[in-house]
Amino acid sequence: MLTRNQLKKHKGIRYIIYDFETSGLNPYNDDIIEIGAIDNYGNTFNVLLKTKKKLSNKITELTGITDNLLEKEGVEPIAGIKLFNDYINSGLSTKNNLYMIAHNNDAFDKLFLKFTFDKYRFKLPVLHFIDSYRMAQLILPELNYYSLKSLSKYFNIELEQDHRALSDCVMLKQVFNVLLTVFKQKYGTKELNTVAKKIRNPF
Repeated sequence: MLTRNQLKKHKGIRYIIYDFETSGLNPYNDDIIEIGAIDNYGNTFNVLLKTKKKLSNKITELTGITDNLLEKEGVEPIAGIKLFNDYINSGLSTKNNLYMIAHNNDAFDKLFLKFTFDKYRFKLPVLHFIDSYRMAQLILPELNYYSLKSLSKYFNIELEQDHRALSDCVMLKQVFNVLLTVFKQKYGTKELNTVAKKIRNPF
């Protein structure tokens, strides 16, 4: 639970960097199998979710998550989504001060988030979304590649060995902090509201 002093330190703003590992790329047919998150106060979240579908070899090779691991350590999807819902709503932040940040958020994570919450009938609070992929494209147009791995190498951030949800979030938080610094150099502010607006309308 966030304290008033913590929120005061960050001007009442909370952002959550989140990442999903999934059984595939289609939010309407595939399932979230792992959720990872870390906020700007250092509070982390991580849970494995069971799925009735057998994971493909490609997904297991990419994430290291196996059917056996989900069976042993995973929770039922509705229970995992409830836990994540509680995490999102924890603290004292107001509805206007909560930002959700993911890499390739617009094309992937946000779609899975909204569809899965609707599926299990959880209502998301009012959220502001920031796609760090599009943010990097905006402020670093000279780059050719904008994957999390490519940006980490560009910023000399040590790469995580595994491709798991929480480790990706920790790495993205480091990348995002650098992106905020570059954004301020270009636009004179690091306020997330301005970041979100510039990504939506860069001109």
